[in-house]
Amino acid sequence: MKFFDKNMTILHCDTQGLITSISSAFSQSTGYEEDYMLGKPLSYFDCEVENTQIVQVFESLKESKLTWTGEIKYRRKDKSILWANAFISPIYDQDNKLIEFTILCHDITLQKKLEKLTNYDSMTNIHNRRYYNEIVPKEINRSIRNKKKISFAMIDIDNFKQYNDIYGHRKGDEVIINVAFVLKNFLKRGGDYAFRMGGEEFCIIFSDHDDKKSLEFCENIRMSVENLKIPHSGNSKNGFITISIGLVVSDLAHEVIDELGLYTTSDNALYEAKAKGKNQVSVHKSDEIDIF
Repeated sequence: MKFFDKNMTILHCDTQGLITSISSAFSQSTGYEEDYMLGKPLSYFDCEVENTQIVQVFESLKESKLTWTGEIKYRRKDKSILWANAFISPIYDQDNKLIEFTILCHDITLQKKLEKLTNYDSMTNIHNRRYYNEIVPKEINRSIRNKKKISFAMIDIDNFKQYNDIYGHRKGDEVIINVAFVLKNFLKRGGDYAFRMGGEEFCIIFSDHDDKKSLEFCENIRMSVENLKIPHSGNSKNGFITISIGLVVSDLAHEVIDELGLYTTSDNALYEAKAKGKNQVSVHKSDEIDIF
C-alpha cells in the first residue's frame, strides 16, 4: 500500500461522492492536505468528465456495476487545471452492497499542453488542419458504427481579401479570431469540432442532427457572424463582415462517401453559396444543391 501511495494518485469516495481518503501523491499534485479534503465532495475540485460533473459517472456506475476509464480534469489549489487518465471502480462488500468508489489517476497535464500546441491553431485557439486530418476519419467511422448522420460544413469569410486591402492584415486577423469565437460558442458538445483550415477558411463537423436542424444550426452561425456588425465597406450587400457556408448532411450508414467526398461536396456547396450572392448557406442534398 505504501508503494501505491508514493507512485499513484488515488482517491476514495463514499457512495455520495464525498472524499474519504486521498494518497500523498494526490495531495502533492493538487496542493490540498488530506485532513482538509476529508468529507468534501469531488465537485470541490470542479471535477469534470467531458464537461459533465463526475458524480454523474458515479450514478451510471451504480446502475451498471461496471468500471469506467477516461480523462478527467480538476482544479488544483492554485486554480490551475490538472488533467488525468482515470480508472474508477465501484467497491462492494461481501453482501454485494456498494460501499465506495476508488479512483486511480495518472497525470497527463503536460501531454494535454503538448496536444494543444500540436492540434490547435495558435491564433484562434480552435483545431487546426493537422487535427482535422486525424479526427475526421474517426468521426466518419463513428457515424457509420452508430448509424448516425454526420453534418460537415465549409465556411469562408466573404470578400476577405478586400477587407485586408482596406483595413489591413492586423484587422483581418481580428476578424478571423471573432469568427472562430462564434464557432466555438456553437460547437460545445462531444463530437462537435471546429477547424481553421487556413487563411479565412473554416470547417465544422457535428452529428445527431437531421437535415432541417443542421440547416438551422448553420444559419444561426451565419446570422451570429453578421450580427457582430464588424464594418466592411467592401461588402456591398450590407457593409458588414459576413460568411458563406457549404453544408453536407450525410447518412453514412446508407451512403458510400469518405473524407474527401465530404470535403469536395461541401466545398462545391460553398462555391454555390458564393456564386449566388454570398452571406448564405448552401445545402447539398443527394444530386442537387439547395440555397437558403
